[in-house]
Amino acid sequence: MTRTCHLLSAAFALTASTANAALESRLNGSAVYDTQTNLTWLANANLLGAGSWGVTNSLVDQLNAGAHLGFGDWRLPSTFTPDATCSSPDGTNGFGCTRSEMGHLFYISLGGTAGTSILSSNNGAISLFQSVQPAYYWSSTISPIYPGPFTFVFGSGMQDASNNYGSSYFAWLVRTGDVTPIPEPSGLALLLLGIPLVLGAKKHFSRQ
Repeated sequence: MTRTCHLLSAAFALTASTANAALESRLNGSAVYDTQTNLTWLANANLLGAGSWGVTNSLVDQLNAGAHLGFGDWRLPSTFTPDATCSSPDGTNGFGCTRSEMGHLFYISLGGTAGTSILSSNNGAISLFQSVQPAYYWSSTISPIYPGPFTFVFGSGMQDASNNYGSSYFAWLVRTGDVTPIPEPSGLALLLLGIPLVLGAKKHFSRQ
């Protein structure tokens, strides 16, 4: 009986750890899936280098034409407005903007701290990514107030907007949805598989 309880407890623990996971590696480390937002990020946060708004979008189009990693719908992250979580009164910029895709990644998924670089203040999941720049990144969303696209600074957690399409900023590409099923059986599947084995073993030993 004790052995049965231990096996069931282990299975339930595995189920809980799987359910609590937020960022999961995909495509042999080339992508990272966020289970909370249903977004898949490129693991390489500097694949395109720094460039202007126009050049960056042109490179994204080229990447999609070649179906990078098997997908043709990579894009720049979007920014949600108005966002009541932002520190600015108008809900468009400032710190703490967690409703935008980059803001959620910085503050929630990676555990970043406002005013601090994500490289020095995070929950450890940053190790799933490569070449993260503590600098400005382009958003795909045009600000309704400022004459230009939104930006996000991974060196501080600041959401802002650029009034210069020619500025040279980085691009961290993302797509909606998962890229591949989780290869390992879920904790629940392991639990269901293990129960008959445990019960069978119990019956075997009880006959001896």
